Amino acid sequence: MKSIRRQPKRSNSKCSAVQLVVSTLIVLSIALLFTAFQLMHRLARDNAARDSSLSTLQNPHTVLSGKAVRATSKKAVATQEVVTTREVFYDASSAKITTDQQSIAAAVNPKTTNKVLTSPYDPWPDHPYDPKSTPGVLRSNGIYASNRIYCMIPFVWRKDFYDTIMSTWGRRCDQIYFFTDSIVNLESGFHKDFITGVDTNNNNNNNQTIYRHYTDYPAGTFPSNVIFINMTRSWDGCLDLKTSKPKICRHIWEKMWRSWVYVSDNHLQRAEWFCKIDYDTYFFPENLQYYIQDYKRWDDATTGQHYFGHLLYHRNIIAGPCACWSQKTLSDISQVYKRMPKGYPGDERNKCEDRAGATEEVSTSKCLKYELNILPDEAIDDHHRDYIMLDPYENHLKWNRTEQGEWWFWKNKEKERGQMEECCAHRPIAIHKYKYTRDIVRLEQEFYGKEDNDYRKKMKEVNRKYVDKVRMAMNIGMEGNLTI
Repeated sequence: MKSIRRQPKRSNSKCSAVQLVVSTLIVLSIALLFTAFQLMHRLARDNAARDSSLSTLQNPHTVLSGKAVRATSKKAVATQEVVTTREVFYDASSAKITTDQQSIAAAVNPKTTNKVLTSPYDPWPDHPYDPKSTPGVLRSNGIYASNRIYCMIPFVWRKDFYDTIMSTWGRRCDQIYFFTDSIVNLESGFHKDFITGVDTNNNNNNNQTIYRHYTDYPAGTFPSNVIFINMTRSWDGCLDLKTSKPKICRHIWEKMWRSWVYVSDNHLQRAEWFCKIDYDTYFFPENLQYYIQDYKRWDDATTGQHYFGHLLYHRNIIAGPCACWSQKTLSDISQVYKRMPKGYPGDERNKCEDRAGATEEVSTSKCLKYELNILPDEAIDDHHRDYIMLDPYENHLKWNRTEQGEWWFWKNKEKERGQMEECCAHRPIAIHKYKYTRDIVRLEQEFYGKEDNDYRKKMKEVNRKYVDKVRMAMNIGMEGNLTI
């Protein structure tokens, strides 16, 4: 009988290897499917955010739970819904700006809720619609009470300039508000258009990081008459062509029309006349009232469409340093701004619209002319002297048209236009281009200070002669008039 030899069992190593490969492929497939699902979900969310952002651009009145807020996915806002729009404009129904700012700051930054919600400033309380309670009554014995002045200052936050304006000509406005970018730098400032400053809390010394949204600062950091305007276009990301240094992306037109819409919706009944005044302009509110009431004899602020300032004939626009309009004009133009086309990415096409790169003066004139049939009115007196100066008055007193020739300032102006010592009205409304706070202080002392103060003693004779004419016209005596 033959013995039967048992065959050895075949190894399962090959089967195990195949099973391992199959399992790995299954796991990788599941992971890829999960990743693809996440990407699709993120893409859908981003598309929704872009659509919502475009809707915000088209509608400047997007609000969130009665508060204006910058919504981000990285911050939890316990008391408010979180939306996906990059910026939210403002709440047009809100009249208490300070309260809103404090509430927003407390909501976005809960660490501030235990702090006292008061501002170190608050130098200018809100005035109700009552002519008898406005500063205008006190400074002019009530004769201009029906022509109150609202001073609107486009601003990039700088404490030194804010304090200087509020302690000089700003206190003579019936209402004064600073409309500033929502991105703020408390440690440094702006030098022309360049971003400057060093972040002491950042080891990398990255200039960009010291600019933060105003809601990131503790409540009460800013005065109650500072209004922050959130815009749909980014403020940074631009470089200077010559130096390659970081430069502010200037979207002045968007900032201006949004600011005026805010004023119309919230402050329209606080004044009869509204002026945009550049921060580097020295302004005379009482002389504007004189111009309106005594010289032009306008008494139709609520029904008449007026728009005036220093007219540039070569472009038929009002120059930017100081431009004013009546309550009626503001009310009407704000409606135009709300409905005008927004977001056009191209170049100038001669329309009233929100467009990147558009200039404020030209766009304002187009909207007034094309939509309301309002043409600019020139602010000059009977002797063809300017009420609003585009350069320091010291320079205007030296400008000689015959010697200078027809450069843009003189172009197309009448031959009788005043020049040199007869350049400027004796009740000036505004004087532009004082880039340092010390110059604003100096002008305050020259025009309103005591006759023998140190500033006046240092004046050149030609400058003193003009300033003395102004003081005489304004009835400012030897002791000056620095009190309201």
